[in-house]
Formats: sequence, C-alpha cells, structure tokens
Amino acid sequence: MDDPASMGIDVSKHTLDITILPTGEVLDVPNDVDGHARLIARLQSVGAIDRIVLEASGGYERDVTLTLAEFARALRPPVRALASEAHQHLESLVHRRRQLVVMIGSERQRLQMTKNPRVRDSIRRLLGVLQCEGDGIERELLDAARSEPQWSVRLAQLQSVSGVGPITALTLLAELRELGQLNEASIAALVGVAPMNRDSGRKRGTRETTGGRSSVRKVLHMAALSP
Repeated sequence: MDDPASMGIDVSKHTLDITILPTGEVLDVPNDVDGHARLIARLQSVGAIDRIVLEASGGYERDVTLTLAEFARALRPPVRALASEAHQHLESLVHRRRQLVVMIGSERQRLQMTKNPRVRDSIRRLLGVLQCEGDGIERELLDAARSEPQWSVRLAQLQSVSGVGPITALTLLAELRELGQLNEASIAALVGVAPMNRDSGRKRGTRETTGGRSSVRKVLHMAALSP
C-alpha cells in the first residue's frame, strides 16, 4: 500500500493551489463553495492523508478551513495500521478483476458493432481468454478470502444481506477495511453517499453526495438493484 499522502494548499482570494505528495499532483480550484466541494471530493479519493498544510492568508483561508473541519468531523478518520500483505494481495486481485470486466465489456461492444467475420473471430477468441482469466481471478479471490478465518466470517456476514453476492462482499472486504470500525455516518461519508455541506461563510449551499470510493459505491448500487 502507498505511503500516506501530504497536501499543501496555497490560498489566495480567488483560488486554492493544491499540491499532493508523493505523487506531485497539482490541482487548482476556485476559493468558493464549488471549489471547496471539489477539494473534499479529491480528499475522499486520495486515501490515507498524513497531513494538510494550509497557509494563513489574510482571512481568505477561513472558509476552506471551516469546510475541511466539517469534513473531518463528518468522517472522523481513525488512525489505521497499513494493510497486511494478505490484504494488499486481496485488493490487487479485486482491482485486476475490475479491469478484466471492463475489457470484456469493451470487446462485447466491438463484437456487436462489427460485421467482418475475421474480426468477429478475433474478438471471440480474445473474449474467451479474458473470461478464462476472469474466472481464474475470481477463484483466487475466494481462496484468498477463505484463507483468513476472520475474512471468512465477514464474507458470510456480508452475503447474509439481501442483494450482496460474493463479488460485492469481496469488494467491500478488500476496499472498505473501515467497515465494522466506523459508525454509519462515517462509513457513508467515506463511500461518498452522505450529503456534504456546501456552505461558505454565511452562504448556505445545497447538501450533495460527492467524492468517496466510487468502486465501492458502484457495487453497492448494483446490490441495491438486485431483487
């Protein structure tokens, strides 16, 4: 797992210039309600953050500081140990399966769009390889999850919920380690399904869901649609 990130924010009246290390990512957002919402969304997707350094800038930092404080109060992130090698392996397998699903979907679309027999044969062969690899990854995922007694228990608990199948349960196990450690409101904020404040000073904005772990949110959405 990557080391915790550090974020520096250069504050001016109209903009926030943000740098994230160790990736070196640079992000510029307006110093207003919309810009603060974009910053919160990015924070939610970064993962573990060691510290945020924000310069004092004649009061222009006040609103974004309040926004960050509201975010921290809603999330209340605990101090977490780095994931074990076994958990990192599980997370990597979940990520690889997701990549294969995307590739399979793309090839199936190409199969529908082409009439050329030679191309269709090529696509079918590749689909066979991708599907075989995907099936193998799923078997490895289940074997990895069942190798840890506490994971086996958690998998059974998750799959006892209506609509939650093996893949949804494995995704939650791999990519939402905080489940069972945080309260409902904090988990909702972490996933990105909790309405966040969009206030700035005396201005009161709408409450909207934003950011969070999109991969977890997607599998939960599909589980909710299941009969």
